[in-house]
Amino acid sequence: MKIISIFALALFIAVFGASAHAEMMGKKDISVMTEPSGTYGMTKVVVNASGLEPADAYSIYMVKGDDMKGVGIPPYKLSPDSQGNISTDVMVTTDSLKNNEAIKIYRHEDGNVNNLDKTNLKEVFSKNVSTLNLQ
Repeated sequence: MKIISIFALALFIAVFGASAHAEMMGKKDISVMTEPSGTYGMTKVVVNASGLEPADAYSIYMVKGDDMKGVGIPPYKLSPDSQGNISTDVMVTTDSLKNNEAIKIYRHEDGNVNNLDKTNLKEVFSKNVSTLNLQ
């Protein structure tokens, strides 16, 4: 009877522990803000994210229609820490931001940030450029 009870307890912990972890990791909190860079014509893009899968590959792009332009230094990779958090900032020209519709963060299904095939990209965040504080 003790073996069955221990097995049942282990199964309960395994099922609900995995469920709690999946729920915690599933709650993504991502923000993209801009602030003046102090350099004429440049804007600092600040990215803070939590709840991402630590082992997954992410990248950030400015998007207008089907056109994508990377934000930052190629390959525009965002690497979560072991807790699934990202905190980074990159400089971009203010005009390039104004000439795009959105800033988007994608998860690369195959883990390769160089593979930009649309079937490989899963959008995890989008912010309309018109909502950013651009000067």
